[in-house]
Amino acid sequence: RGVKSVSPGIPVDSSCVSQVLNTNNGLPTIEANAVLADENFIYVGTDAGLAIIDRSMPFRDT
Repeated sequence: RGVKSVSPGIPVDSSCVSQVLNTNNGLPTIEANAVLADENFIYVGTDAGLAIIDRSMPFRDT
């Protein structure tokens, strides 16, 4: 559960997960209703509100 990132341009069935966003690293809940990404941020709409993840920050899955 949460949001998983895969490599763009590669079919999902042959791609590997490169990043997982969940409650351990920024999401208020593991239920994601909508996701939008731009050059700087990943926006995730959840039942508990909007999570904004700064893409320039080092990723850490704790």
